[in-house]
Amino acid sequence: AKLVDSWEHPGGNITGTSDYPPIQEQMQLIKDIKPSAKTVGIVYSSSETTAEVQANLAKETAAKLGLEVRTATVTNSSEVQQAAKSLAGVDAYYVGNDNTVVSGVEGVVQAAEASGAIVIAADPDSVVRGATAAYAVDQFKMGFNAGKMAVDVLKNGMNPGDIPVQRQSDSQGNLALTVNPAAAERQGSPLPEAVRARADKTVG
Repeated sequence: AKLVDSWEHPGGNITGTSDYPPIQEQMQLIKDIKPSAKTVGIVYSSSETTAEVQANLAKETAAKLGLEVRTATVTNSSEVQQAAKSLAGVDAYYVGNDNTVVSGVEGVVQAAEASGAIVIAADPDSVVRGATAAYAVDQFKMGFNAGKMAVDVLKNGMNPGDIPVQRQSDSQGNLALTVNPAAAERQGSPLPEAVRARADKTVG
C-alpha cells in the first residue's frame, strides 16, 4: 500500500506491527505434514492486491522446497469451491490472508477431502472450519507489541518514522501452530507425531 518507505525505515509518521504471513513456515508445514507433496493449489481473489502478492510470494517460496504452485482466481466467495475443484490433483491447498477465500474456505476443504489433499491456512479459524493446520500470526501478541510501540511514541518521544515496522516471527514467539487431526485424517494425511507435538492448539 506504500504507507511506509521500507520495513526498516518507515519514514513519515507511520509505524506499527504487521500480520504479514509467515509464508516460508507455511510452505514448510506442507512438507512436514505431507513429505511426498509436489504440488500446491492456491485459490485467491483477483480483486485483492494483497492476495495476489501472497500467491506470488508463495510460488517463489514453494519453488525452493521443490513444490510447484498452481493457481485459480475468484471474484467472490461463491466461486471458491469450483475454483478449488479446478485444481484437483494437487497435493495440498494453501489459503492465505484473503478475505474472499477465507469466507468460503469450506469449499476448499470439500475439494481437498474429495481429492486427498491437505489444506494449510494462514488463520486458526479456518482450521476450526476444516483446514488441516495453520501457522499464523498470534493476533493478541501482535496487538501487544503495537501497544509497546505506541508507548515509545506517546511516552518516550520516539519518532514513528524511525521505528522499524515489526513483522511477527517464530523467534519472537509471535506465531502459533493450530492443527486439526480429524481434518488431516479426512484429507488422507494423518498428522505426524512431530507436528502434533509442537502444536500450540489442537482442534477438531
